[in-house]
Amino acid sequence: MNKARALPMLAAIAAAVILLAAPGVQSAPDDLLKLVPGDWPAVARVDMSAANASGAYLQKFKDDPQYVESVAAASRGFAKLIASFGIELDPEKGVLPWWDEKMAIGVDPMAKPIPRVIVAVACKDRELAKTTLNEAVGSVVRMVDPVVHQVSGAEVFIWKIPQENMTPSYAVGDGFVLFAESVDTIKAALAAGEAGALPAAAEQLKSHGDDIMSFAIDTTKLMKGIPTPEDGGMGRLSMLGMAGSVNPHGGVRLSDKGAVLSVFGKMPPMLAMMAGPFMAGTEAAGNVQEMLPRNSLAAMTAASAQMALPLEEKLKELGKSRPDLTAALLLLGSAGNAPAGVAMTALLPKPAYVLVVRTPDETAAAALLEEFHKGLAKQGMRKGALKVVSPGRPAMAELIPAQGSADTLGFIGQSGSAVVFGSDWRSAQKTALVTPETSLASNPAYTGAMGQMPGAHAADAWMGLSIVSAFGDLYEAMGSRYTSPVMKWFTDALKGTNGLGAAVGLNEEDISVQLALGTEINPATPVIAVGGLLGAAVLGVTARETYGEVSDAKGQAQNAISVSNLKMLGIALRLYADDHNGKLPPAGTWPKALEPYAGAKSVKSPWADEGIVYKFNAKLGGLNEKDILNPAEVIAFFEWDTSVPLDYNVIAGPDCEMRVAYLDGHVETLSEPPGVKAFTPKLKAPAKPRAPVKKPAGKK
Repeated sequence: MNKARALPMLAAIAAAVILLAAPGVQSAPDDLLKLVPGDWPAVARVDMSAANASGAYLQKFKDDPQYVESVAAASRGFAKLIASFGIELDPEKGVLPWWDEKMAIGVDPMAKPIPRVIVAVACKDRELAKTTLNEAVGSVVRMVDPVVHQVSGAEVFIWKIPQENMTPSYAVGDGFVLFAESVDTIKAALAAGEAGALPAAAEQLKSHGDDIMSFAIDTTKLMKGIPTPEDGGMGRLSMLGMAGSVNPHGGVRLSDKGAVLSVFGKMPPMLAMMAGPFMAGTEAAGNVQEMLPRNSLAAMTAASAQMALPLEEKLKELGKSRPDLTAALLLLGSAGNAPAGVAMTALLPKPAYVLVVRTPDETAAAALLEEFHKGLAKQGMRKGALKVVSPGRPAMAELIPAQGSADTLGFIGQSGSAVVFGSDWRSAQKTALVTPETSLASNPAYTGAMGQMPGAHAADAWMGLSIVSAFGDLYEAMGSRYTSPVMKWFTDALKGTNGLGAAVGLNEEDISVQLALGTEINPATPVIAVGGLLGAAVLGVTARETYGEVSDAKGQAQNAISVSNLKMLGIALRLYADDHNGKLPPAGTWPKALEPYAGAKSVKSPWADEGIVYKFNAKLGGLNEKDILNPAEVIAFFEWDTSVPLDYNVIAGPDCEMRVAYLDGHVETLSEPPGVKAFTPKLKAPAKPRAPVKKPAGKK
């Protein structure tokens, strides 16, 4: 593909890239979708204005000096990248300095001889747009001057390439710039004006008003371009049940918790029939995470074990080198419609995993286990000796080959209403010992990603991204985050990336697929949102919780750090109690006691130079957390000015506010004194002492 052929797409990508990092500006009227021809099957919209929730979220940062400088630096970087291909953009002006907050994109992939594409970008400076584009395009299409036409008040610039018979063009009007692969597409879009109907698929965009990027596809129009049954095209699709109108639509939503990509649509008839056996189980899928280990590396759950059956042949093939997979497949085959989940528990010294099938009660679990044992012989395995996981816990059966080698193929047993299979002893043991407090469902990295996708899921998958977060810590340790504002944002973004989740929802007709990147990071650093829209760039944006009004950027940063520190102290307190049979640290030595769990930085206030310190509620010192009835109401840690005598009816934090961490871990910013009640734990009544046993008369 020569440079002229690539020009329209390059311009579209450049516009999309810079849209990821733009400061807020006044937007043009929202009529860009009217420039997408009404008979085109696919349309997308990017809207960074305050008109939607994602745009409003980003608008909060438009005046942040670090954010503005990061945007400028990113813009210069993209301009230098484009200029390195010989396109004469001034890097100091940045990329597309005339663009506004909105974009509409239309695609007609079935057009011949090449697919048709149209990109409409809201424009805040018509003259600057003309100058910038003519300079850039002129540096690519050398020795050729554009032909200029006036159409519906817009200037159309046509760059005809005779040897390619192509006319990549763009139009500049009041409030928009329009790119297309040919001048005919440009002219048709402009001539339609108000009469140009929105694509039928664009009606779906109305349900994505909170998305920064949204899309919709009209599959009925796509089907018209598919080969006829004689060519094996449409007929084959019809056999698969795909010829119906599925009309997918979706978008990308941003918030301080991360980014969520959602896709919705009608299920093809054949897929709906295939999904029928496990439709009714969607409500149960969320319960399986309560039986998987908290520190799992990755996990996948399904409302019905039958959803794994399409993978049966692949699992059998893998089972030739990993016999434990044969046992896992046997358990899935015996599970019927019961919800199931699998979790990766280790990668070293070899990959290890657990499989859990949840049944209605212990009787059903025992019956499933018995059914599994009956099938062992057919799979060339037998049940070996029972091994006790832990005192008071059910025994696990060792699975070994029926003949020959005595290698262990895994361990299986019952844990309450669940049947548990582990590929190794350690994994089986960890799963059998899971409690609600030590389950995957209690892992903040898991809930941070999956919690963004509410509702019942027929299946979901999650993987921790601690390795990505670790790179952020390494960059910070090397001082990289201080080399430039962009590097600081990028480092914080890596540190904040802690979980990636995917979910599939099903009902009788609809299917939904959602992908969420959780970015509510560890309490030691501010919250980060990562924008990865359109696959063009990754940019970290500091996201703040709802703090009070703070006068400057430094105060905002200190505010965020303090909240993060308090959250970290709350976590450290629970970890300390877990290691000390529930007992909380002494009030006088709590910093030393918690430092191994929280780190020295978290114990120190960002306002330490101003005499602000963290204090521990002395009324909690030495208590057992299991005896405290109101953990969500009693303050554990709080900010305090050391120059002020301790008084529960006084606010003595910076900016006339006080950030406090409650015993259950949540953090609040108080602008009113908390009062004595907030520091007073409610305790369980002590057990009554037993009455002394009276000895029979006459006996010593």
